[in-house]
Amino acid sequence: PPPPPPPPPISPSLGERRAKALDLLRRGWPSHLPDNPAYDPDHVLVLCRLHGWREGQIFLFDQVGMVEEILQVFMAAQDFDRLVAATRRHADRLRGTDRAADLWSKTLAFLAQESSRGSGG
Repeated sequence: PPPPPPPPPISPSLGERRAKALDLLRRGWPSHLPDNPAYDPDHVLVLCRLHGWREGQIFLFDQVGMVEEILQVFMAAQDFDRLVAATRRHADRLRGTDRAADLWSKTLAFLAQESSRGSGG
């Protein structure tokens, strides 16, 4: 009998596919053209939310300056390290403004609330 057909190609992992998708998002919205993405950011954001793709949401929120929404993504995921890192990065950039102080207030309030939940009160 003839040899069996070769197995189908192995599909890339979800992580690999998402890395490629993030690369496409970045290429479609180069930093030297901040007001001219090659795609509709609102539509792509809906797709990212629909599929639970946090990194895509974070990229898009960052591109349009929606810092509070970036923090919300990390809060929802309870990703405390990245929440604090994002707060630092954006608050440093906004240093001296009410918005920077507000970012820290929101982050610290969230962390305190989560800490009291974890300790039973």
